[in-house]
Amino acid sequence: MTRKSEKVNTEELRAALEDVGTLMRLPPKRPSAETPVKAQPAVERNPSGAGPSIKLTALPIIAVVFVAIAGLVYLWPAAPVSVPGDLQREWYSRHANYAGRRIQFTDDTLYMTVDPAKPPQPYRITAVKQIQKGDSTLLVVSYDDAGGIIELQAALHMQPAPRLVFARPEGLVWEPTAGAKP
Repeated sequence: MTRKSEKVNTEELRAALEDVGTLMRLPPKRPSAETPVKAQPAVERNPSGAGPSIKLTALPIIAVVFVAIAGLVYLWPAAPVSVPGDLQREWYSRHANYAGRRIQFTDDTLYMTVDPAKPPQPYRITAVKQIQKGDSTLLVVSYDDAGGIIELQAALHMQPAPRLVFARPEGLVWEPTAGAKP
């Protein structure tokens, strides 16, 4: 009698453990020599039995959609740069450290003259951010310098006379050159 009650308890225990395994989504216990082997389906089927699980077919679709979105973001054409018209001119500084230097802004290029004996060096402007603050415009001009992006931060003041005041070095003032676009 003790042996039979142990067998019943073992079967009840096995059934309870299978329920716990199902709830925890654990793989079923390997059959032992005492338990009969049940045939398991090779592929998990939908409850309707219509084919493979949605999990197996959704992964390639998700990967293709992800690659397509990443490609669109990377290959999407950049918005055209909009350099303010008041900035588009040649500028010089009276500061002793910048004597003979010039900077010039066009609609998409920044030209810098570091040595008066050499021609100005062109740099492609990649972005211009501007914030209007009273009678001045705060500017962040980003340009491409041999593959690296550099930012110039300045305030463009139009009154009483046009001047460009750089943030670094602090207080560096540039004025339009004579004959520059008004």
